[in-house]
Amino acid sequence: MTTTYVHTFTENEVAANERDAAKHAQKCNDDECSQQTEYEIEACERDVADAHTFTAATAMAAKIERRAELDAEITALEAEIAAAKTKHADTLAAMDAEITALEAEIAAAKTKRNHI
Repeated sequence: MTTTYVHTFTENEVAANERDAAKHAQKCNDDECSQQTEYEIEACERDVADAHTFTAATAMAAKIERRAELDAEITALEAEIAAAKTKHADTLAAMDAEITALEAEIAAAKTKRNHI
């Protein structure tokens, strides 16, 4: 049995990713920005916004990729469990056949003993 897990990010997860991206994307401090011209500030804000968007998308992609890896691992483990169950069932069937053969031999030996 294969289970596919699809995760939709909640608004809180998206907001957290965006906050993390904004922290990492921030390149200038308040002192530097206060000395910049209006055009430099707009360019800096655009750069920060672009980096923020890229970083948030990258973070989400990484989470999705990790989930896909885990899904693949789960699928492999499920296949391994199925193979082990099949092997176990085969072993039990072989043992049952051996027990049945031994019981037949015992019955034949008892019959032979009773006729002597």
